Amino acid sequence: MRNARGLATSPAYTVVVINNDCRERFRRRNNTGTMADALSQRDQLQFFRENPPCECRQLAPAKLIVGNPMAKKPRQPIAVVTGAASGIGKAAALRFVSEGYRVAALDRSKPGLARLKRTKAGQGMETYLCDLAETAALTPLAKQIVSEMGAPRTVVNNAGVCLYDSITELTDETWLCSLNVNLVAAAALARGFVPAMKRVKGAAIVNVVSRNALSSSPRAAAYDASKAGLLALTRTLCVELGEHGIRVNAVLPGFIDTPVHGDLLKDQVYAENYLKLIPLKRFGTSEDMANIIYFLASDESSFISGQGIIADGGQISGQSYEGIFGKRKSLQRRQDTNG
Repeated sequence: MRNARGLATSPAYTVVVINNDCRERFRRRNNTGTMADALSQRDQLQFFRENPPCECRQLAPAKLIVGNPMAKKPRQPIAVVTGAASGIGKAAALRFVSEGYRVAALDRSKPGLARLKRTKAGQGMETYLCDLAETAALTPLAKQIVSEMGAPRTVVNNAGVCLYDSITELTDETWLCSLNVNLVAAAALARGFVPAMKRVKGAAIVNVVSRNALSSSPRAAAYDASKAGLLALTRTLCVELGEHGIRVNAVLPGFIDTPVHGDLLKDQVYAENYLKLIPLKRFGTSEDMANIIYFLASDESSFISGQGIIADGGQISGQSYEGIFGKRKSLQRRQDTNG
């Protein structure tokens, strides 16, 4: 259409914002200056103003914004959590549901998943039975989850196994199980999820590693090596996926009060002595870890990638000799000696 000077202009628009009680009306003025339904633009505006409930506004040429209370809401974000039936994984799954996510909860325990589904938060979850040791099945499973639930905004690789034995007794089967569950599974899931995650703004992967990736224990060669590998994978994926806007980080828990530690915490002597190694003088909780996981997945950490956050109550930084051995005169003399 052309204006009074004969110059080409963009057509003007009338936008009507309506609610359930008002039928949407949107008209575009044609080249002759009349409305398609023979109502002038001024008449239409006057009609809508006199027939509430609705809101009318005329937009500048070439700008079109249509608001509608009935418009489709933004897609609910999806979080995938492995080892979701208990411990850190369960706490993370519950946290994501509380933050408005829909969660794909993966675990090898069918009864555990059933209990999780029966919780109040279970309404916000879909459960998937899987064994991370069966790595060949994980990439197809990831693609299935994308097909059924949509592309995830967050993937939490939490599930792991702690298989301890002396280096002379560790079998190939134990090594392979540790590496498959603690390391290869994360890569297999990434292979299935990453293509879809590239389309999701703010996508993030959070790997639950272990302080043992940096500070080892006797008889833990398979566990420590697999967790160190997962930390290395975290850095590699950070560099590889950064250009797609996908952040990759890790949390390195210390001693956390979870079922994986079996009866250790029931041993009062063990528990009391272990606490002497932790400056904060308490064991971590699953909720402590879930808070960090959610932080690393959220926009609050949008400029953090390739990092491993150690959450061990300060244990890796050092111990207080006095806290371990008590007040000893020998220690006091050493501290009082100059040179």
